[in-house]
Amino acid sequence: LNTDARDAVMKLFDCSYVTVSGFEITAHNGGGIWVDGVTKESKGVRIENCEIYDMGAGGIRIFGGAYGCPETDQTHHISVKDCNISYCGRRYAAGCGILANHTYSCEFSGNEISYLDYSGISVGWVWGYKNSITHDNLICNNHIHHIGMGNLSDMGGIYLLGKQRGTVVSGNLIHDVLCSHYGGWGIYTDEGSSYITIENNIVYNTSSNCYHQHYGMDNVVRNNVFSRAGDALVKCSIQ
Repeated sequence: LNTDARDAVMKLFDCSYVTVSGFEITAHNGGGIWVDGVTKESKGVRIENCEIYDMGAGGIRIFGGAYGCPETDQTHHISVKDCNISYCGRRYAAGCGILANHTYSCEFSGNEISYLDYSGISVGWVWGYKNSITHDNLICNNHIHHIGMGNLSDMGGIYLLGKQRGTVVSGNLIHDVLCSHYGGWGIYTDEGSSYITIENNIVYNTSSNCYHQHYGMDNVVRNNVFSRAGDALVKCSIQ
């Protein structure tokens, strides 16, 4: 294995229609799996039934070209399903279970993500209301628990950033989110998060709020169960 902490065990760059299934990745100084569009698009990559644990950095990172880039530089239609991601961020504590930057039409479903110092699933990479290529991602039926571990602040079991028209967060079970000083949130729509549907989730045992909207617009939050938060169950804040 490559032991460079800045690297990953498996890198899928400029790939189309590749399936990664049944791998066990463990005890590495860096990340688990990277999917990047570097010189051309990455699309149709499927990561399924993998175990990723005891990692120096994050579990899975997906990265593509930003808004306005040529279609040939875009990363889209990536799926991560039925994976178990745990005990990541041992060297770089801010490692996420799944980090998706500048991606669209992706699906993250049926995963168990646990025992991290930072966010479980993080989608979006544009602050505020600037144009973003991120849209129509599906985050559903994941079990995310024991996040933060009292070591870092400002995180979410599911963290979203920026405009994400058509993105849906549904059917997730999130619990035991514990921050160090502030910001232990179950579902966190951060600055400018807009046009997102958040429904049918269960969130409990959070050190801050079960749901936090840090300014955004036209989000739909319905039919969720929020319980046992350290502060109010729901918080809405503005810039």
